Amino acid sequence: MRINAFIPLIFAALAFNAQAVEFEYLGLYSDIRQSSQSQDCGGFDIELWAIRGKSARSNITGLLRLVDGNCDKSPRPIFNGHLDLRTGDLTFDVPMAEAPVLSVGAFKGALKDGSLMGTLTLTNGEPLQGNTQEMSVKVNRKQDR
Repeated sequence: MRINAFIPLIFAALAFNAQAVEFEYLGLYSDIRQSSQSQDCGGFDIELWAIRGKSARSNITGLLRLVDGNCDKSPRPIFNGHLDLRTGDLTFDVPMAEAPVLSVGAFKGALKDGSLMGTLTLTNGEPLQGNTQEMSVKVNRKQDR
């Protein structure tokens, strides 16, 4: 399912930039847990790919799945992703829901030594209305798929 969701991202990146690009799998970072009693799931997973160019800054694409209850939530595409190859600083945005209530997420943090850490900020509706929630993120890379 993840590969099917990722294919349009590849074509979009190629269409946007006619230069040769190289994709590098950066890994799956997840803390999703399933309750043995209710069988509900909670947590998130973030799967990342770098779109390599010639600069010290790399464009990032991927998928984010935020789960609260139903374990079969569909992942959302990551956009506006940037990784500083020298410092490990990572930022990206992700749409979380569609109209009538727009919900977006923004991540700011770092990818270092096999760990993803930072803050995921979720905003429902207008940011000025105070519908913002921050989640602390600190997870290690999962072993190969």
